[in-house]
Amino acid sequence: MRHQLPRLAAIVAAFALTACSSFSGPVSEVATGETEAGTALVDSRGMTLYTLDIDLPNEAMCMGTCALIWSPLMATEDAKPSSPFSLITRASGEWRGELQWAHNGKALYRYTMDIDPGETSGVWPDSVNPNWLTGAKVAKP
Repeated sequence: MRHQLPRLAAIVAAFALTACSSFSGPVSEVATGETEAGTALVDSRGMTLYTLDIDLPNEAMCMGTCALIWSPLMATEDAKPSSPFSLITRASGEWRGELQWAHNGKALYRYTMDIDPGETSGVWPDSVNPNWLTGAKVAKP
């Protein structure tokens, strides 16, 4: 438990940062870029994108506290996806009715504790993850 306290403190700090996060806004396109995990999907600032195992195909299940840590990659109104990218409409939660980017039917997220472009600190060992974080994966092209 002692080793988990710094990580839990970081999560609490993420809650405060999420409200003022400069990279939580919607984007019009998704790209590929170099990350600590190799070539992966990134947003327009080069921030690593993730998928979560809790999501269903074409449906985002990350809401509430989960969405404070895993910021949904929302799409601008003029976003024009092409395969394998798509837009899914969030069915509930704080972004109900808004569009979120997906890759191969899996919703895309940013991890709020990734500070620098290409950082992949959202991939944790399963032994440290709260249940709803288990299964976070860097989104690969």
